[in-house]
Amino acid sequence: AKPNMQLFSRRCAGKGLARRTVCLRCISGVVARPDVVNQNAEVARDLQRQICREVADLDELWNVVDRRLPEFDEGHAVSSLARAASLGLRVGKEVSPLPLQRLLGKLEEKLGSQEQLEPFSVARLAAAAAELSLDGSIRSALGSEALRRANEFGSHEISVLVRALCRLGEKAAVGALLESA
Repeated sequence: AKPNMQLFSRRCAGKGLARRTVCLRCISGVVARPDVVNQNAEVARDLQRQICREVADLDELWNVVDRRLPEFDEGHAVSSLARAASLGLRVGKEVSPLPLQRLLGKLEEKLGSQEQLEPFSVARLAAAAAELSLDGSIRSALGSEALRRANEFGSHEISVLVRALCRLGEKAAVGALLESA
């Protein structure tokens, strides 16, 4: 028998376990090792804190990306792009730094694979790409992703995507998103 999800969630949440992990555990009825879950969650929080709060300039950000790229999930990658934009990076015609190219490569792989980005991550990625004035394959990949998954986005994601895709010049994707709204 499966344990009561609400009771199980409350019991696990008190131990600082991630809600997503708790829900998966409750559904499956399997109790994971809390020390492993807590350790992975702590590493992820540390990396996110480093990207969003501790990095003071672009050089520091690229050092973090170089050192810890294998640990990145989609949220870390999108946060890194957003942080680069907030630190003043504008790509345009300049040569992109190697860590940025690696980061974009990781995100492009994710956009083109069966393992999809969450809708809010697609929206945040599009906003960061527009802010950075990215062009090329990431721009077209975002447009294709928005066209393909137009029905999956909520109103907030659609508004962010429409603004970003307009700035990126992806008119077909903008039309599809507006029709789905």
